[in-house]
Amino acid sequence: MRSQQNTTCRVTNCLSLLMLSLLLLTGAVWGQSGTLSTTAFGMQCGPSTSTNCPPNSEGVITLPTEPGTLRLWDSKVNWSYLNPSSGTYSLSNLDTYLYAINAASNVKDVIYTFGFTPCWDAGLAPNCGTNSTAPNGTPLPPTDLVLTSCGPNGTGSSSFNAFVQQLTTHCAPATMTEPQVCVKDVIKEYEMWNEANTTNFWGETAWSTATSAEELYCMAAPGAKIIKANVTGAKILTPSINAATTNYETWMEDWLGDEVSGGIISNLYNFHIYLKSATYTPEYTYANVVVNQLAPNNGGLVSGWTALPWLVSETNFDPGTLECDNSHAADCTGQIVRWQAILNSEGALNLSWYWWNTTIGDYGDSSDLNPAYAEAYYYMMQYMVGGKFTAACSYTTSGSIETWTCPFTEAGGTGALFVWAYEPGAEASTTYTVPSGYVDYRTLTGGTTTVTGGENITIGVEPFMLEK
Repeated sequence: MRSQQNTTCRVTNCLSLLMLSLLLLTGAVWGQSGTLSTTAFGMQCGPSTSTNCPPNSEGVITLPTEPGTLRLWDSKVNWSYLNPSSGTYSLSNLDTYLYAINAASNVKDVIYTFGFTPCWDAGLAPNCGTNSTAPNGTPLPPTDLVLTSCGPNGTGSSSFNAFVQQLTTHCAPATMTEPQVCVKDVIKEYEMWNEANTTNFWGETAWSTATSAEELYCMAAPGAKIIKANVTGAKILTPSINAATTNYETWMEDWLGDEVSGGIISNLYNFHIYLKSATYTPEYTYANVVVNQLAPNNGGLVSGWTALPWLVSETNFDPGTLECDNSHAADCTGQIVRWQAILNSEGALNLSWYWWNTTIGDYGDSSDLNPAYAEAYYYMMQYMVGGKFTAACSYTTSGSIETWTCPFTEAGGTGALFVWAYEPGAEASTTYTVPSGYVDYRTLTGGTTTVTGGENITIGVEPFMLEK
C-alpha cells in the first residue's frame, strides 16, 4: 500500500494493515546493517556463456575484480557434475575455480550451492536432466535417502554424505603455475540447496509436496554436520527460496520447523528475488515480496525459531532475459544502486547478482555489455565500502513522486545521505531541498558538485550521495 501524500514511510511499514499487524504481533524487527565490506557485493560467475567468466583457451578462469563475494552456481561444479557415477568424482572444474579464487584478491567470501542429484543416484538413466546447466542431474532426491531418522545425527543419504566429505576435503593440486588450494581454506559458506521450493530444483514426482522441506532437511542436516567438521568457520545457509511460486513462505516455515525439531543447522537465512518486470522495482519488490520472504525468519511464525542474519544470494532483472524491463535507461541504472541501498539499509549482509559479469561487469572493461551499469556499480562500491547505513531507507510523497533518503556514514566517518526520486513506471525527477550541513553530492559517474544547506537541487532515479 502506498503512503499518503506528504507522509513519511519506511519501506517495511508500507504494507497493508493486515501485514503490518502480523509483523507487529510476531515481533519482527528489521535491523540496520553494520559496516559494509566488499563481501556485501556479490556475483555469480560460471562458464555457461561467453560473457559469463568462461575459461580461456588454456582452461584458466579470470574472475571479475570488484565484488567481494562469489557464488558458485551454474558453474559446472554442482553435485551432478562433480560426482558422475557412484564412487567416482571428477573435480577438474572445481579445481579451475579454486585456482581462480586464490588468484582473485577481491574475493573474500565464496558460497558453494548444492543442487541437482546425479541421475545415477536417483535411479535414472545418464543425462536424465532437462536443465541445460546440469544435463546429468535431476531435481529428484537420491534413492538411498532415509526419512526415518532426520537431523545432524541422522542417516540422510550415504551418497550425498560421501559427496560432501569428498568436496570439503578436496584440494586442487599444486602445478607448475598454481599452488595447492584447498576447499576448506577458500569456501566457507554453503547454500544447502538452490531454490528448493520449486520443482525445477527439488522434487517433481518422487516426493510429497507436504513433506518436501522435511525430505531435504533429512538429507542436508547430516551433510551440514560434515561440512562443519571439515571446514573451520563454515557457515550454513538455509536452502534458498524463490518467490516465483506461491508456496515459498510455507515451504520455508516447514524447513525452519524441521530445524527446530530435528536440530538447528543454519547460520544464515537466504533467499532469491528478481526485479522481474517494470512493476517490480526495488521499492515495490522490497515492500511487497521481500518482507514476505523474511517473515518466516523474523516473525513468530515458527515456534522456537530465532531469527538469523540474512542475505539475498541471487538477484537480477528479468529471470528469463536478465535485462531490465523498463524503457527508461537511467531508471535501470539507478535500480542497481537503489536495490543495494534498500536491502543493506534493512540488514542484508549480501546481495549477489546472477551472471554479474553479463549484466554489470567490471568498470572500464572493454567487453562490458552495459557500461552505465558497470560505472554505477563501481562508484556505488567506492562510496559504500567501509561505511554503514544508520537507518532504513524511507520516503515522502508529493503527488505521484516519492523522495527516498537513506542515512549513511562513510568509511572515514563523514555523514552522508543517499537520495533519489521514484515514480512507478516513469523516469521521475523532482526538486529536493538540501538539508542543513551538507556541502556536496556525488553522482554514479564519479562527479562531485558543491551545494549548501537550503539549496534546491533536482534529483532523479539515479541516486546522489550528499556529504557533510
